[in-house]
Amino acid sequence: MRSSLEIQHRYGVPSELLDADDCVKMVPALGRNRLAGGTFCGKDGTISPFLLLDSLLKACRREKVDVRYGTRVEKLARANGSFCATVKDGTIEADKVLLCTDWAVPELLASLGFTLPVKSLPKEAIVTVPCAPKVRPVLISLEHHISVNQVARGSIIFVVSRAREGTEIVSTPDFLGFAAPKIIDLLPGVADVQVLRTWGGVSSLTPDMQPILGASEVEGLYVAVSSFRGLMTSPAVGRIMSALILENDTNDPVLTQLTPRRFQTGDLIVEPLLNQE
Repeated sequence: MRSSLEIQHRYGVPSELLDADDCVKMVPALGRNRLAGGTFCGKDGTISPFLLLDSLLKACRREKVDVRYGTRVEKLARANGSFCATVKDGTIEADKVLLCTDWAVPELLASLGFTLPVKSLPKEAIVTVPCAPKVRPVLISLEHHISVNQVARGSIIFVVSRAREGTEIVSTPDFLGFAAPKIIDLLPGVADVQVLRTWGGVSSLTPDMQPILGASEVEGLYVAVSSFRGLMTSPAVGRIMSALILENDTNDPVLTQLTPRRFQTGDLIVEPLLNQE
């Protein structure tokens, strides 16, 4: 955590190191067992995916974007300098394509004859009934592989990672039994809060746990993979990728650092927290 703080301070993030007493004072529901300390940044926040997607949809419609619901691209091909996307009820042609299907990117790249080292990591979450404030602010435990967020209505959301393969977005029958002991070990103060439901999703993983952003080896084909970050980086990624695709703006240094070509050259930038897990 100290090494991460050094990086954050270098870029002006006012995070701070807390000892165990500070952590428990901030989140009384925390357990003291093995707790050494933590980090905290008072400028951090959360974002609602529902409100963001609703705003994005309204902006797209305002700009006359063709939004197609329930349309899965089954295959991507290139011919005569353009792309052809095969969907259930026909095809869609385009001069440029942005693949932002995250963990599913390799599936579409395969039809073009190449791939990227992107793997899927199924994740599952638990939400409780609304209760009094117990977990503020957002809490992340690297040891337990858990993130915790109590939303405004009082429900607590736990996302608990475990290593398994596949692309299933359903919750598995044994998930609650797997997750509950880890949650109680981290937060014994929430043991009496009732669970409302569980659900599943899929995250993407890359070898260095960094996103993949930029132009691919196929002209006109661009890739945006979040690598575990998902929603929280999407506004910045949208800005960077739209400038690249629409204006050919390659000035953002992120595009040089996180290019898809780095896996061929070996110029990886390993996520610092990987060394702490």
